[in-house]
Amino acid sequence: MSESLTTQLAAQLTAQLSQAEAFGGSISFPFALPNLFNAQLASGTGAADVANQLFAAQFTLAASGTLNLNLYTGGGSNDALGNAYTLAKAKLFLLQIAGNLGCYYVASATVGTGGGSSGTPYQVGDTFSLTSTGSGTGTQAVFQVLTLNGYGVGTVKLVAGSGFTGGSYTVAPTLTGVATTGGSLSSATGCTLVLTVKQVTAGASGGQVFIESDYLTLGAKGTSAGWTSLLSPNTASLLLYSGTLNMPGTVLVCEGGAAGWAVGASSTNNILLVTNSGLNPLTFQVIVVGATA
Repeated sequence: MSESLTTQLAAQLTAQLSQAEAFGGSISFPFALPNLFNAQLASGTGAADVANQLFAAQFTLAASGTLNLNLYTGGGSNDALGNAYTLAKAKLFLLQIAGNLGCYYVASATVGTGGGSSGTPYQVGDTFSLTSTGSGTGTQAVFQVLTLNGYGVGTVKLVAGSGFTGGSYTVAPTLTGVATTGGSLSSATGCTLVLTVKQVTAGASGGQVFIESDYLTLGAKGTSAGWTSLLSPNTASLLLYSGTLNMPGTVLVCEGGAAGWAVGASSTNNILLVTNSGLNPLTFQVIVVGATA
């Protein structure tokens, strides 16, 4: 019996703008682009928009680890059904970071000790970060004083600092009683914070993009960079950052030319070199769809 493969990949954009009314209720404006991206590949060979082979696998790379992924044979000589896997044309390539990532951010903070003194009280609008003791490793979160409690801090909020709101940590700060630096306006000291720290999950929505911690570098093995050019034209490599937006850390490429990208057994162009250029192990999924002719 011969194999049959039908592939469909779709993406859409939905958004809703809302506004509360002064006398109660609200108004909203919905917006949608239902067919932002739609790839459909029927089963077959020798033409555009058809495919009959599928390679799908999940890998985990240690920090500084590398993987040579042969797009001709995939993960081996057979596909998931035990049949021979040898692509001639690659039609769709998808790589996405999966699972929890080795980076953290401060989600919120409450005041443990207000600090300050009669000589150097805190001021509303003061900003500060965490000191070295218990502050974690990475880009520090920045906090701003919202209200006062006597000479000290009453409440704080997170504000953007170095491109991040909540920081970007490879070693998470401790959760309770972390001392802070002096206030930016008053030079007051003594405030400590109780933190809520969260680990970044690849599938999370509405988070941040951590560009300093963990990412993959995609390129072609050897001097000729056919697949590198495919993924990022005229660029030596493509960095896949550990984003936490709606499509986190995702690279998607679909059909080059009329019948896909040529793949051959002997060409180094067909080996995708994946390098973990971050500080922590990364797990990612790879899907390649193509045809034997």
